[in-house]
Amino acid sequence: MTWKHRLRAAVQKLLGLNLINLRLDGLEAQLGLLQKELELARRDLLDAGNLSRETSITLVSSAGPALHSIDHILPKGTVRDNTRWPRMAVWAEEQFGRKVRCMDLGCAGGGLVFDMVSAGHDAIGVEGSDLSAKFSRAEWGTIRNRLFVADITKDFRLEDTRTNGPAEFDLITAWEVLEHIPEELIPGLFANVVRHLAPGGIFAASVATYEDADATTGMRWHQTVQPKSWWLAAIGRIAPGLAEVQGGWRVKDFPRGSGNPNIPWDWDADASPERGFHLVLRRA
Repeated sequence: MTWKHRLRAAVQKLLGLNLINLRLDGLEAQLGLLQKELELARRDLLDAGNLSRETSITLVSSAGPALHSIDHILPKGTVRDNTRWPRMAVWAEEQFGRKVRCMDLGCAGGGLVFDMVSAGHDAIGVEGSDLSAKFSRAEWGTIRNRLFVADITKDFRLEDTRTNGPAEFDLITAWEVLEHIPEELIPGLFANVVRHLAPGGIFAASVATYEDADATTGMRWHQTVQPKSWWLAAIGRIAPGLAEVQGGWRVKDFPRGSGNPNIPWDWDADASPERGFHLVLRRA
């Protein structure tokens, strides 16, 4: 169980602290991280009942992994990220006044899906690389039935086995994903969003606007670095049924681009707006 693994890791961190050599400020930081680990372990234990619930959503067709993706060829986020943000589950329920069905695109380790399911939502994740699946990394070892591998820029289809029809979602998210997609593949991604987003549903995403590249290999993880105005214009052309939502959300509601303290490399759109922005779009 995840809570056991998290608790064991937290205790090991505590036992491994070299109290003699650590400065007070360093010890404070370590204890702060330990407290977060223990809190997540406690939550996971309390929410174990929701995690045992099955989902009726299944992947019925896809082009397989995104073998063209730089993050698959030279893995970075796909083997590093496992974003946790319980606050997102609260925000989702506030928007709809009920529990929702959610799909997280580019879900990496599946942490957000884990949090949504823990809170009682019906959530699944789709990841373009199969590396986490192969090694049962992060939540692929705990909620594997809710995590799928598919190239999100090519046609994929999810089905609801209760109705034997297409699966529709109230909420579709993509955190630190859009900038990784080459410009020519963006229409394919939004075709999948529109196909699976229910009428009145919300698409929410964080989009980085800074370069991310490896000087040695020349690989660029951020393929499409454009301002918000460019993205809104592009989405307006390829998915005209999606309209920007004005208000009803705050940067801190979202798991990325909010200075997430569980992710040392996360940026904060409030503190550093030049590094990115958030999109919240609703389907008519």
